[in-house]
Amino acid sequence: MSHPGNRGRSALGGASAPSGAFFIYASKAGLIVTYAPAQITQDQVISTERCGEIIHSYGKNFKIAKVSKNPKLDKEVRKTLGRSIPIEHNETLYNEIMPIVLGMNEKQWKYVLDTHDSIQILKYTKGCHYDWHIDMGPGIHETRKLSFVIGLSPAESYEGGEITFKVGPSDTSIKLEQGNMIVFPSFILHKVEPVTKGERYVLVGWLRGNNAFQ
Repeated sequence: MSHPGNRGRSALGGASAPSGAFFIYASKAGLIVTYAPAQITQDQVISTERCGEIIHSYGKNFKIAKVSKNPKLDKEVRKTLGRSIPIEHNETLYNEIMPIVLGMNEKQWKYVLDTHDSIQILKYTKGCHYDWHIDMGPGIHETRKLSFVIGLSPAESYEGGEITFKVGPSDTSIKLEQGNMIVFPSFILHKVEPVTKGERYVLVGWLRGNNAFQ
C-alpha cells in the first residue's frame, strides 16, 4: 500500500489536527498539490486488498438511501443503497481515514472541526445515481463542513458513476480510482452520474464543526 496522502493531484481548483475532543487521530498527510475547491489523493488511502475486505464485510444488508419522506422525490433525486459502519464496529477503518482528511483540511481549508458522522458504504448498481445536491443543510446536517468519498471498486469494473462538481460555468467530472479519496467542502454542489454497467462501491463520510464559517 502506498503511503496515505503522499501526494495530491488536480481535479478541480486541499492537515496537525485542530483541537477538539474527537481528535484522537494523528495527522498523517504528506505533500499535496492544492487547488480549489476539492482535493484528490494520488496514492491509495486504502489498499486494494483492504477495499475488497470492506466490500466483503459490509457489502450486504443494505437499505435504500433516502433524501426525504417523499418516496417519489427520493427515487427521482437519489437511487442507491447504503449502510453505516459505526466506529465501534471498525475503529481501525476510522484510524486509517480520519488523519488523512484532517491533514488535507489543515493544508487546504483550515476549518475548525469538532466531530464526524459515521462512515457509510454505498452501493450503486445499473441505474443508480444521485442528482445535484449539497451535503449540508438545515437540521441535523447544518454543521457539516467537509465531505469525503473513497472508491472501493476498481474503476474499470463499472461504467458511469462519476462525481460531477458544479464550480463554475463548466461542470467537472471525476471517476475515482480504487482506494483513492476526494475531499471537498460540504457546501459544494455535486452529483453522482448514473451507473450504466457493473457495481460501484464507495465509502462516504462527513466532518463537522459547530462554528459556522470557521
